[in-house]
Order: sequence, then structure tokens, then C-alpha cells
Amino acid sequence: MNRMPTGRRERRSFGEAIVLERTFAAPIDDVWAAVTEPERPERWIGTWAGDPTSGQVAFRMTAEGADVPAVTVHIDDCAPPHLLRARIEVADPPGQEWRWELHLTHHAGVTTLRFVQAAAGDVPVSDVGPGWEYYLDRLVAAESGQDVASVDFERDYHPAMSGYYRDLFACPVGAMSALRGRSGCRRLTRSTWSTYLGVVEVTVQEAKTHLSRLLRKVEAGESIVIRRGSQRIAVLSPAPPPVGDRRIWGDLAGAIPDDFDDIPDDFAAYR
Repeated sequence: MNRMPTGRRERRSFGEAIVLERTFAAPIDDVWAAVTEPERPERWIGTWAGDPTSGQVAFRMTAEGADVPAVTVHIDDCAPPHLLRARIEVADPPGQEWRWELHLTHHAGVTTLRFVQAAAGDVPVSDVGPGWEYYLDRLVAAESGQDVASVDFERDYHPAMSGYYRDLFACPVGAMSALRGRSGCRRLTRSTWSTYLGVVEVTVQEAKTHLSRLLRKVEAGESIVIRRGSQRIAVLSPAPPPVGDRRIWGDLAGAIPDDFDDIPDDFAAYR
């Protein structure tokens, strides 16, 4: 399955942001519980411990592995069941915090969750965008009774969506009007996205970090373009078959009969 990226770029009070939305045929209180109670998020992303009234909790992203260390989440604003604003400490680079927000609304039996992730500074949007697409789709699967394990990160999200998010934030701040090709920016449409489905593009760093995943894609017949900045510098593609399995010049030696050049008798009239 090739999933389409859904994130968009918006300007918020704190700067540039990735914005994603998901909808649920469920009461707003139920969706709020699915993302805030300590047990329910473990079905799709992780769990937390501590006293939220203190302004912070310890969060473990158990979906990444049982031994993933806890990180501190600072709660800046919480207004159940509509709004949660928080900052999460990240290890790389040290001392950095990622700001994100959850907004929930309900209308006509449908709850809409809007997730906002700050994208300023050193936030690697080509990794973060696909990552949140993946986890929010796991949330949808968990809440709709689907198989969460069927949401496949390597197959459908990263690096498949990395190029979309890289291009989405390639324009300078304030240059969004240039998306039609001016100032080196590129308009991202569904037809543009279709190009990413055929050839995956990754940076040199992404290639180093996810080499095993990329090689599995190559073994499945895909080609991977590696870029340094905006310049394409290499291609990972399937190796040709062994020489013994290929036709080469001269491999029919001895198989051509001696009378190959003779004209058959029934063609005599055409001589």
C-alpha cells in the first residue's frame, strides 16, 4: 500500500509548523482519552508516568522498543477534551525541545484531531513528518478496531514520505507564494507526490541511518536516490543478475545449423 502524505505547512505563533489531521467516528471524550490516559496510548505510541498537575510527566515511546528510555514532557496548557500544548525534550541535539499541540473538535458525530508539530530550528522535518503520519495512522487503527501492526513504517512512511516533507519546507519563511516554481520552490500536488512513489529520495545522513531498510527496498526491486543537499549524487538499485543467468554474445555457438544461409526449396521462385 502506498499512503499519501497529509501534512501541511502553517505559520503559528511560535513559527513554522507541520499540521496533520485525523477524524474519528467517536465521541470527543473517547478520542481525548485515547491520547491522554496512560494505558490507552500504549496501543499506538507509548505510555507516561507521573503527576500531570506538576506540569510534567515522563513519557516512554514503547512502540519504538521495550528498552526505549523515558523523556520529559512539559505540559504548557491542558483544557480537556479540546486542547493540549506540550514540549518534549529530545536527546539529539542535546537540550532541544520539540513543541506540539493537540486540538480536538466534534461535529455531527465526528471528532477531528488536529496535531501541530513545531518545525523551526533543527527539527528534521523529513523524519518527523513521516513519523507523525505513521503514529497518527496507528491511533486511527487502534480506535477503529483495525490491526495496528498492519501500519508499516518502512513500507509506507519512511523514507517514502521524506521527500514530500523536505520539499514542503524547502521554501524560505514567508516565500510560500513562490510555490509555483519561483525562488526555487516546488508546488506539491498529488501529481507531484506520484513521482515519489516511483523513486525514493534520501539524504546522505538518512542513507547512513537507515541503510538496512533501504537495502530491503532495493532487494524488492525499488531504486533509491541519494542526495547531498539538493544535488543527486548516487542511486541504490537492484544488482544485475549473475553473468551465468544472462544472455551474452556468442552463447549460441554450435547451436546454428550448417545450412542456416541456404535458401529453402519452396523459396526458389523468389531468387
